[in-house]
Amino acid sequence: MDVAGSNPVFRSILDGPVGVAARRAPSARPGFAGCPRPGGRGGARRPAPRALATEVPLPANGGLAPRGDRAAVERAIADLVRALGLDPAIEPELAETPARVADLYAEIFSGLEPGTSPEVATFPHAGEELVLVRDLPFYSLCVHHFVPFFGRATVAYLPAGRIIGISGAARLLDHYARRPQLQERLTGQIADHLERLVEPRGLAVIVEARHLCMEMRGVRKRGAVETRTIRGALAAPPWSEAIARHPRP
Repeated sequence: MDVAGSNPVFRSILDGPVGVAARRAPSARPGFAGCPRPGGRGGARRPAPRALATEVPLPANGGLAPRGDRAAVERAIADLVRALGLDPAIEPELAETPARVADLYAEIFSGLEPGTSPEVATFPHAGEELVLVRDLPFYSLCVHHFVPFFGRATVAYLPAGRIIGISGAARLLDHYARRPQLQERLTGQIADHLERLVEPRGLAVIVEARHLCMEMRGVRKRGAVETRTIRGALAAPPWSEAIARHPRP
């Protein structure tokens, strides 16, 4: 059964230059032994890191919106499958992989869709007591390697006339986690959005996560990365001491 031929994405690749080159190459999988590492012997020097910005504007076309260029995502994954030396005709489980990955990215990168914003209700509130929502789980993808990082977040703020709905912190977290992301930027984006919503007297966002780009590759060590954004009254005593002693999310 010609599984690759039955999939139009793979068929277009087989008939194109990538497929021609693959058919001319040896049948053994090439692996990565011949690929120089950036910055290593025979490789180009790594570019200087870009400055961290809390707010990253989306591309003019919205990146993946609406729901991404799904056909382009499928073609890219099919190209990747072939580039890795995999053959859907030999491993039929791969035939629908491009479509599955396109569906996956549409879901986990939904925060890239332009014009969307988390639906967070706000309410008048005369009290001044601390509001704290802890142990909110999240999952995101590292912008450097496109592998998961995941953990928990705590969001706290001192109201100044308005509060957010009880699910608001979770909605903010999910919205900014559903894109290729930096943990540092994720923490700041949640704080920025909360500040715009209710202008609290002080706020704190604490995120702790495991990064599979550190656990699966490179140093291959498990560790917890914690980032904190603390502003306003919560950055000054006595709240600052309480935040410093705050247990891990």
